[in-house]
Amino acid sequence: MAPNENAAASEPTEELAKDEATTELQKEPAAAEPQQSAEPETKQSFMEAAKSDALRPFIIISTSYLLFTITDGAIRMIVLLHAYNKNFSALQVAVMFTLYELAGVVTNLAAGA
Repeated sequence: MAPNENAAASEPTEELAKDEATTELQKEPAAAEPQQSAEPETKQSFMEAAKSDALRPFIIISTSYLLFTITDGAIRMIVLLHAYNKNFSALQVAVMFTLYELAGVVTNLAAGA
């Protein structure tokens, strides 16, 4: 092949590549310029966010649940130690806790009805 033939053969390929690139650029939406607001946004610190009215119910409920969990576990330990002091057998304590849990299930089911 002569150098002129090789150059002529590559020209349509280059034009085709330019056309494809132009078509792809036309398909892409133009990037929207961000709108400038009058007030610059500042990030709140953790403590500022925690004091906000939006998080107040979450903090109250989470704290209450945490305290309930701790006191419920403490009450169970007190009952277990009291049963130990009264010389209950392990089977009797297990039955007592099983009945306690079943009473909780029945109470929750009755409250939902």
